[in-house]
Amino acid sequence: MASKQKQSSIAPASAPKKSIGRRWGDFFERQLWQPASSTAGRAMRWVVRRIYLAARIFIREFMSYRAASITYSFVFAVVPILAILFAIAKGFGLAEFLEEQIRTTFVAQPEVIDTLLGFVERYLNRSKGGIFLGFGIVLLLYTLYFLAEKVEVTFNQIWQVKRERSFWRKLSDYSALFFCSPSV
Repeated sequence: MASKQKQSSIAPASAPKKSIGRRWGDFFERQLWQPASSTAGRAMRWVVRRIYLAARIFIREFMSYRAASITYSFVFAVVPILAILFAIAKGFGLAEFLEEQIRTTFVAQPEVIDTLLGFVERYLNRSKGGIFLGFGIVLLLYTLYFLAEKVEVTFNQIWQVKRERSFWRKLSDYSALFFCSPSV
């Protein structure tokens, strides 16, 4: 009987320690969202909450893939974008000014700029007349529209926009962007 009393009077074993991963998980799931007692604590929790939410959305929404997709699309659209810019700038007599601005902006990569401007010049020379001109312009405008729409869709996903703009609204906004920005 004495042995039974000794066993019942012994305190139960302490709970096993949580792993570091479990403690971090508990912090981000529960403790971070509890109200803080001090002003400094509230400000720090606000900052940490924002960083946590941004990182969670970045990972869950595959933002690195979306960024790579936009970069890839932009690389393919550089020549059409520059071709439209130079075609409009030539119409206003500003082609040399535009080339000078591009060269001063990207002074660290002169050989890349030479190659790009060579592509643009050849493209504009080949599309001077006939059916190729019309087809080339349509293809250029489609490429620019596609790039702008891809950027907009990605930003809508980042900002969790539920309803997209209509096709006609996008077309009018993108047209204004493409045709007015070279003159600004």
